[in-house]
Formats: sequence, structure tokens, C-alpha cells
Amino acid sequence: MNSEEMTTRGSIRLEIGKNEEAIMYFDLALKMDPNNAIAWGGKGTALVNLGKYGEAMECFDKAINIDSTTARSVEGVLGVLDLKAKYVGPNIIHTGFHIEIARGTPIEEADRIAHEVEARVSRETGCQHCIIHVDPVGDSSKQG
Repeated sequence: MNSEEMTTRGSIRLEIGKNEEAIMYFDLALKMDPNNAIAWGGKGTALVNLGKYGEAMECFDKAINIDSTTARSVEGVLGVLDLKAKYVGPNIIHTGFHIEIARGTPIEEADRIAHEVEARVSRETGCQHCIIHVDPVGDSSKQG
């Protein structure tokens, strides 16, 4: 079995309220793939259900950091801000964040960058729904 299959098993356990079993499967998935954002989110949700809020926040932070690192890997992205992720259900995470690009970037290029970030985050983390906001930064009107 692979990480995705373990994540699915954990998600099913989570949906029927078997939080301890869900955590066991999410942990197995994370041993196979520590960059599995869905497993981190699912484990965090199971921990919340058990009242272990501190541990849950650590899991959610790891899921968010995976998304942020993935977004930063796209050429043209200068920064990532206000990243939020939500575990919605079995193998479903929704995420949204702002990416910074150079001021003066043509709208077509900004759109291409946003779509590439969305595709890469979806592909690499399994995120089902990504909302990317593009924010221009820097001053393109500097004169010598």
C-alpha cells in the first residue's frame, strides 16, 4: 500500500468518528510521504476531535507549509501570504492564499503564474480547491 491508500483509509475512519484509528492510518501515510498535506490535515482534524488542539495546530501548520513551499517553487512568485487550508472531508483540502509577483507584470503573465501555482499545489498536495490571489509588489516606476 502507498501513502494515498493509507490517507484514504484514515479519511474513512475520520468520517465515521474513529479518530484514533484515523490517526494511525495518517501516521502510516506520513511515514511513506512526509509531504502529504492531506494526511497532515486529516490527522489535525482527528486530533481536534480528540481535544488535542496543540498537536492539531502543528499538523495544520505542516499542511500549510507544504502548500506554501510548493507555491514558492513557481517562477515569478516572490512571496506567499495569508495561506489558509481547511480539511473538508475524505481526501479533500481547500486552500487559499495570496502570491506576490513583480509590479508591472502583464496581466496574462500574472494569470499564467496563478494557474501554474494552482495546478502545482493541486498536483503535489492533493488539494481539491485552490484560490490564488495575485498581489503586485515592488516599484516598477523607479527612475534613475
